[in-house]
Amino acid sequence: MLDPKLVEFLTSRSKKAATTDVHTEVKTENPKQEIESGDTAMVTESPVEEAKQAQQEVKMPLEPKKEWVNMDTVEKEKMEWMQEVPKPKPGEKKIGIQARFDLQGHVISRDADVPMREGLHHHGEEPEAPGYTLEELFHLSRSAAMNQRVISLQTLAKVIYNYRIDNLGGRLGAPLIPRLIDAGLVFILRWSLDDSSEAGIAAAVDGFKSLLVQPADEECIDKVFPWYRGHEMHPLVPTENDDEDDEDDPEDKDDKNKHETELLEQDVIKGLLKMKFLERIRYILEVCRPAPTVVVNIIQVLTRIARHSPESCHEIMKCPRLMNTLFSAFLPTTWKLTDGSVMENIYGYPVRPVLKLIRVICSAGRNMAAILLTKYNLMSVIVRYTTQDPTDMQLQIGEAYMLSVEAFYTWKVCISYGLASNSISELYPVLMQHLQLFQRLSVLPRPASEGKSTQALYELQLMRSAAVVGLLEMAVHVGATVADLQSQQSMRPQEDEKKTESQPIPSIDWSHVTGLITPVELCCQRWMTEITRTDEPLTDCALTLATSCLNFIVAFYTKITQQPLYNAVDVLQHIEKLVENLLVPFMKSGNFYTYVINLRTYSSYKEDESVMSMKTGCKSLPDLRCHPLDERQHPCIQEHSPFGFMAAYIRLVYIWSKMHKGIAAKFSALIESCYVTSYLEKTCQSMRSAGETLNRHFSRFEHIVLYYIVKFTSKWPSRQKVVTSTLNCTTVLR
Repeated sequence: MLDPKLVEFLTSRSKKAATTDVHTEVKTENPKQEIESGDTAMVTESPVEEAKQAQQEVKMPLEPKKEWVNMDTVEKEKMEWMQEVPKPKPGEKKIGIQARFDLQGHVISRDADVPMREGLHHHGEEPEAPGYTLEELFHLSRSAAMNQRVISLQTLAKVIYNYRIDNLGGRLGAPLIPRLIDAGLVFILRWSLDDSSEAGIAAAVDGFKSLLVQPADEECIDKVFPWYRGHEMHPLVPTENDDEDDEDDPEDKDDKNKHETELLEQDVIKGLLKMKFLERIRYILEVCRPAPTVVVNIIQVLTRIARHSPESCHEIMKCPRLMNTLFSAFLPTTWKLTDGSVMENIYGYPVRPVLKLIRVICSAGRNMAAILLTKYNLMSVIVRYTTQDPTDMQLQIGEAYMLSVEAFYTWKVCISYGLASNSISELYPVLMQHLQLFQRLSVLPRPASEGKSTQALYELQLMRSAAVVGLLEMAVHVGATVADLQSQQSMRPQEDEKKTESQPIPSIDWSHVTGLITPVELCCQRWMTEITRTDEPLTDCALTLATSCLNFIVAFYTKITQQPLYNAVDVLQHIEKLVENLLVPFMKSGNFYTYVINLRTYSSYKEDESVMSMKTGCKSLPDLRCHPLDERQHPCIQEHSPFGFMAAYIRLVYIWSKMHKGIAAKFSALIESCYVTSYLEKTCQSMRSAGETLNRHFSRFEHIVLYYIVKFTSKWPSRQKVVTSTLNCTTVLR
């Protein structure tokens, strides 16, 4: 039994503690009072009176009843959270406050009238303001509740995506992506990638895609791939602007000894690779087997990493079981039949983004392309996707055509190294059959009576045709070098051959590609005639097909003079006929003048620099600044841009004029055109530089046009005005 005095003492002590707690809570809930600067501060009411007044103003959301169990004690402090959130007072807007975002990643006003059911109000520092700040989203991303983690990561991903496409709905005071990287977003996403739930992994992958991938970058790179030297890509590596003294320090060049934080400040991709990112991605693809959307996002992230540098491609190649998983799961040669509907599981079916990733890795170097061909049997995959008609692949028709186009692109990259050339001779009948079928195609716009699906299917056929011609163009370059390689190896002493590895000779020679020129010229004559006779603008796919044919003809006649069996008389007579039937009629057409005028309209040297000045990335994570909207693209690759086609046309004019001196006068209209002269003068007067290194990736196609115009017009000394402009342009290009 306890002593009654002890019980009384404990009871009185507990009552005092309860009274003290109540007063403490009331004090902490009072609003902060502003204290005027001076010797004394005037207080109108005591804290106790203010607390009583606040309690009286609180309206109870419900009145407790006596019959309710354990509801005899009313806790007003806790029930205050059930009250309506007060509306922000007018005049609370300040400059420099933290931006708030809704769940779709758009900036939301602090005094916006948003219903409570939208889920944008929370118990933060400002419960009356809707939306979440970046700090609050970072905090929620480490929450113990899975739903909160997923929602915060999804919102962050949408915020970054909207920022990249300039669709936030408001302006920020500082660049967003560098601030997020400095705040540790990469670490948060990497930690979230280790989540055990599918929703958490999907949200983390979506965040990585939004952070690393600039929307429309890959689409623009694919658009210029069929153009002259369009398959060449500058690595997306951060540019070094350090001092020369730092470059001489060998410790700075050793990235292995640097911490992830230091690497992320310099290069996000290098820092990410050091976090064992590829190993986790391989585990997700191989073991977790996520949904199709997550798989495609992962492949896009891997493609961006491969675009970084050949070293990053090598890291992807040597990651254990990653390449095996990609080939076995997403690049099969046999698969089950489908009804063409959307698939819920893409494992065991061809996935075009995976084949594109393989193409990007092949573009990084000949050694990696050779490994993919020998170790992973890449050529069997390419043959499977190129020989069968897309309509018979038992896939979605659009996906089947794009898969075939991507296979031809990958084959072209391998052929450029002299690899997989034996397949050209093996599949020669199939390729010739393709060329014969192309003669039935037309580059004229389809009639408006046709449905959108029919027009889209026809555009895909044109894209596939251009990919086939581009492959054959590269085969011409390879076949023309065989004679030179054989002569070089025969002249080299045997002792030197043992010391140095000689380049292997391709399995195709000039005899394998000589027969390709006739069907290509027939197709080109048909399409150039259609372009000459119409004044309607062509679609980009149709113009790309005509561009591919012109590039093939240029490559053939550039290499034919180097062959042992070159017959100059027959070739020059044939060139005269082609000039009369192919080039001269086009120079008198309305489309020719339209393309010449558009050289200035879509020039990257024009006065409007709004598109060129758009910067959404950061130094440690460069991009090409592409935009989903066509009017926000780089001018040289916008819709109806003539630079791809005009580069091929002017190159052909220059090559034939160089081979046949007598036909040069027939192209005087090209250099006498007032539009060409004004374009050259405007380009020379432009004081704006060509831009940063990565921004020149698309400007280089305009530089090619300018180069060949300068080369061609330099042969006309009587045209003083044009020669002066070309000399100025030569200075600019230097």
